[in-house]
Amino acid sequence: MRDFQAFTIKYNGITNVLFSEVGISEAHDLKDQSKTPEVVTVRAIWDTGATCTVITKKLAEKIGLVPTGKTNITVVGGNNSTLENTYIVNVYLPNKVCMIFVRIVEVSGLTGDAEVLIGMDIIGSGDFSIFQENGKTIMTYRYPSIGGTDFVVEAGNIKSHRVVMQKIEDEKKRRKPLSAKEIEKRKRKKKNKKKHKRRH
Repeated sequence: MRDFQAFTIKYNGITNVLFSEVGISEAHDLKDQSKTPEVVTVRAIWDTGATCTVITKKLAEKIGLVPTGKTNITVVGGNNSTLENTYIVNVYLPNKVCMIFVRIVEVSGLTGDAEVLIGMDIIGSGDFSIFQENGKTIMTYRYPSIGGTDFVVEAGNIKSHRVVMQKIEDEKKRRKPLSAKEIEKRKRKKKNKKKHKRRH
């Protein structure tokens, strides 16, 4: 199995908004120790409906990012697209999951106190799962992608396992319990075999 990085977030209860802390810095090679730009940690929203990862203009200015180009971006529910700056950055997800040289797009602002929105460009680069356990929403992610779970196949495997286990149980029920006489007979037979082995 290939090496991968991963993190899991357990929210307090059921949540309709997936969020986490992320770090953003100027793009650089992590192996190059001569350059270690400041990493700014902010709140990020995870959005599977967004095609790309975006950063607020305010945060881009705070970090001192230099635009590398421009691209058209359309806000959900909007009819018009706007030409916005793009940047190349390093993105630091929870538990030290790091992606380098990621292209992100600038927006004027995001809802709430989020400064970054994680889109499908990052989400789709790994394996992403959301589920509920003990009344809590759990989000887990690993990078890079090494394959996922097909719930239809899993359901079929579980069903097959149950069928096999049921057959085993049915077979056990069909077998008649040994009588005390039969049990004693088998014990004597086993004992005689041991004696025979000792003689030879």
